[in-house]
Amino acid sequence: MFLELLEKIQSNIDILLTLALFVLRCYRLLCYTTYTFDMFPIVNPYNWPLSFINTLTRPYFRFIKKFFKAVYLGGIIRFDISPIIAFLLLETAYRNLLFIQQICSKIL
Repeated sequence: MFLELLEKIQSNIDILLTLALFVLRCYRLLCYTTYTFDMFPIVNPYNWPLSFINTLTRPYFRFIKKFFKAVYLGGIIRFDISPIIAFLLLETAYRNLLFIQQICSKIL
């Protein structure tokens, strides 16, 4: 009885971690797409499908931008480091979830 319950818990944890990894991987792709197309002035971000991608990713970038302001170099030059930190946070979250999934698969 106890072993069956433990196997169900293990299965549920594995499914949840796999789903979280998939969602995080897709969101990373959307964030990369947003910033890649921001470099091209010909592409209109307000047309479909980029408007949908912007709707999903801009709140995350705005949230990170609140905490990490632009760095001023020399007084005239301004360098915004918030996108770099946003991508680093996404990558760190993905790798930590992957590490947790590996640990849980070995323990359970």
